[in-house]
Amino acid sequence: MAGIKAYVELLADGDAEDEATREEFLGVINGQADRLQRLVDNLLNLARIEAGVVSVSKQQRSLNELLEEALNVVRPSAEAKQIELISDLSPLYRACWPTRDMLLQAAINLLSNAIKYTRAGGKVTLRSRLVGDQVSSRCRTRASA
Repeated sequence: MAGIKAYVELLADGDAEDEATREEFLGVINGQADRLQRLVDNLLNLARIEAGVVSVSKQQRSLNELLEEALNVVRPSAEAKQIELISDLSPLYRACWPTRDMLLQAAINLLSNAIKYTRAGGKVTLRSRLVGDQVSSRCRTRASA
């Protein structure tokens, strides 16, 4: 909230004299407002789950299928920045019992952030591995060489 207020004050005080600076300030304000909206949405979802208003439906699913779905959702934004999206998922089947939408949203958020903070022409790799009886998934970014 403090970031939004600071940039609004800068705009109100006339500290953004040229159009490019105003656009930059508005972009920061918009990004911070989106972040706060996600935070509020997450808090509301948790409150609904705790209150029993939203039922949490867990079904056995393939983790890799959910990760592939997340990759497909973010692929257009990666292509727009000419970022190579690499899927390095374990060939071993590992079932999990997630709340599908929540796990999918977490994977999409992870990939979206990786794409957002990777320079144009870079690479984003999503990797899953079976480590003992647990699954390890991570996203790695690399700038273009």
